[in-house]
Amino acid sequence: PTSEKRIMCVNGPAGFGKSILSSFAIRHLQKRHGAIVVYYFCQLSVPCDNACDILRLLALQLFDDYCARRLPIDEDLCNETIGCKSQEQFQELIGKLSIGLRPHPIYFFFDGLDEAQKPNAQQALSSTIEFICNEMLHSSKLWVTQRRQVQLAKCYDLVISSRPHYKLEIHDHTEGDVGTYLHTKLGEPERRFRDIRERDRFVFQFAK
Repeated sequence: PTSEKRIMCVNGPAGFGKSILSSFAIRHLQKRHGAIVVYYFCQLSVPCDNACDILRLLALQLFDDYCARRLPIDEDLCNETIGCKSQEQFQELIGKLSIGLRPHPIYFFFDGLDEAQKPNAQQALSSTIEFICNEMLHSSKLWVTQRRQVQLAKCYDLVISSRPHYKLEIHDHTEGDVGTYLHTKLGEPERRFRDIRERDRFVFQFAK
């Protein structure tokens, strides 16, 4: 994304590979570009209705990267991480960690905006993403996914839709591309282990 568009939104029907595409993007950014990627995967069955908990998860991922890349570890920052309790404290910590991790690029991933269906869960997600959009996008980028449906996810509608962003629409042919990729990846170990037992062969067939 350019400096004007630092948000990527992936839309598509259920089961068309949005989460798989996100996982590939995360791996590519980490391995090929040395990027720092922090992510939150929304779950309909286990919704998070507290923005503080989401921010804590993001902050701890950033802190983990900070410890891996910055030695010796700043003792004051370590104590601040341990002592964070409020939403505001975690927001401040995320900002400090992002500065400390420069010049490494930072990406925030939120997969499944539509999964947060309860009002409290939508509010928590919207609040978190609004903080990232308002305070973090000058030095980082944001990737979100949502299921294509008649009514857009409230979080997207309230926080992202009015901001400059790229939009990738996954269609039937896109799903086919993902399927071809997986078939190739899973087919290679199957060819390598031609002599595996028939029972185990079903594992490869099912995955494909």
